[in-house]
Parts: sequence; structure tokens; C-alpha cells
Amino acid sequence: MSRAPRTVLFARQLHTTHPRHKATAHAPSTPPPVFYSPASAMPTAGAASSLSTLLSCAAIGVVWGATNPFVRRGTIAVEAKKKKKQRATASSPLLLYLTTPQFLVPQFLNQAGGVAFSALLASGAAPLSLAVPAVNAACLASNAVTDVLLGEQYRLALLVPGVLLVAAGLVLCST
Repeated sequence: MSRAPRTVLFARQLHTTHPRHKATAHAPSTPPPVFYSPASAMPTAGAASSLSTLLSCAAIGVVWGATNPFVRRGTIAVEAKKKKKQRATASSPLLLYLTTPQFLVPQFLNQAGGVAFSALLASGAAPLSLAVPAVNAACLASNAVTDVLLGEQYRLALLVPGVLLVAAGLVLCST
């Protein structure tokens, strides 16, 4: 019983193997794919553009970091409502989340930050290698500050150096 040939596509050539034959190399009928990056084709506008991009990344990170503790508190409020009601229907968990403003408002703001981040990346104004570390650094710092302002207990001897190391890493990424 003969088997059908197995085809494996590599980046530059096409190899076809058959159990009874050695591998043969064929030239591809189409050229290899060219990867196009819209961000690499965008002209750079200079220092003013990079400053506004960095400020945009910082603003998105602050929104994400500041809303995370409130989303967590809203989730705790929803869980308390669940325990109080004690009736489980198929739609009740979603309905509880949608009708709890302590969860819904910060979650909406958090998702709006996600939309702004996607728009920033799609515009090509911020390179991915700069935008992601900048947003995450701002998110970490604002999350820590918001948690401290809300009364969460942190060991500041570990928190402050950690935030400073992340900021130093961001400076290294941006240069």
C-alpha cells in the first residue's frame, strides 16, 4: 500500500518526500512572503512626537494601573452580593457584574485604556519595543501608588526599588 507524498514548506524551498524516494528539493513557484510592517514605513516626526508618544503611553499605563485596584474591589463587592442572594441562575453572575457600579465603572475605564493602547499601536506612532515597557512601567507604578492611597499594606523597602528598577529598564529600552 503506497502512501501519499508528504509536503513540508520551509521559508526558501519546498521539500517533497515519499517513503520510497529520497527528499527532492524544488524551487518554489511563488516568491517567499515579504513581511510588511506599517510602523517601519511611517516617517518619524522628531523629539516632539516621541515625547507625546511617551506621554500617551504613560497616560494609558496610569489609567490601567489606577483602575486595577478598583476593579479588584468591585469584584469583591460582586462576590459579597452573590453570597447574599444565594440563588444561582445561569445569567445571575453576569447580571451581578453588570449591575454593580463598583465593578462596572473601573472596568469600563480599564477597557477604554485598552482601546487607546490598541489605537496607539495601530497608528504606528509608538514602536512596540517602546510602548509595551512604557505602559507596563506606568501601570506598575500607578497601581502601587493607588493601592497605597487606598490603604493596602506594602513593604515600601521592596516596592520603591522595584519601581525604580522598572523605570531604569524603561530608560534602557528607550535609548
